[in-house]
Amino acid sequence: MLGGWQPIMALLRIPPEAKPFLKKVLGLSPETLSKLTAWLREQPPALDVSGLAARLNASGVGVNQKDAEPILALLTTLYSVAKQTELEPEAFAAKLREAIVADKDLPSTGLDAFLAQLTDLLKLHDSLGITSKAIEVLTEDPHVFLGARIITDMRPVFPPEVTRAPTAAVIVHNLKLEYQHAGGNGEFFIALDKNDIEKLRKVLDRAVLKENSIRELLSKAGVKCLME
Repeated sequence: MLGGWQPIMALLRIPPEAKPFLKKVLGLSPETLSKLTAWLREQPPALDVSGLAARLNASGVGVNQKDAEPILALLTTLYSVAKQTELEPEAFAAKLREAIVADKDLPSTGLDAFLAQLTDLLKLHDSLGITSKAIEVLTEDPHVFLGARIITDMRPVFPPEVTRAPTAAVIVHNLKLEYQHAGGNGEFFIALDKNDIEKLRKVLDRAVLKENSIRELLSKAGVKCLME
């Protein structure tokens, strides 16, 4: 979800990182925007924008494949920002109009068509709304996991006379964890040996078992789990 929005009642401030996304939306034709709204209205909630974008790319709505994820990211963010302002959809759309018109970096072409659909999009509480809220809940942590990689190397052990060949060796696994935080992205490394990997494997296996138990509980309660 795109951060940096400041829903000040006097004027909505558009963060710089959101402007390329807005330009993509403003570049959509009125027909495509209408189809996108109708398509989103029929969609079940999703846990992340990428999953929703994959569905959109297969829908035939007419959104360029490389633009699907940025556009959906913007729409989920706008839904969240609108909720923060506690404004009705029409009033929020008016505030957004003021912000876009006042911003020299953004075009006004396509603005009327987009805002006409935005008021309807902001009312899609059971599809776009649940997706937006799910993304917030999932990522509302100081550090959010992005990726991991393990680099394995062999380290020789030399005898006291270092001119002699190594007499032993150890194997070290460096676990690289990439994460997202409020200030951007970060990474750190943890050195592991074989025993550490087994401990980590058991912890992760246990987490999978606990998730399966919770899924079963949710299913019995009739609550949909968004994580496939």
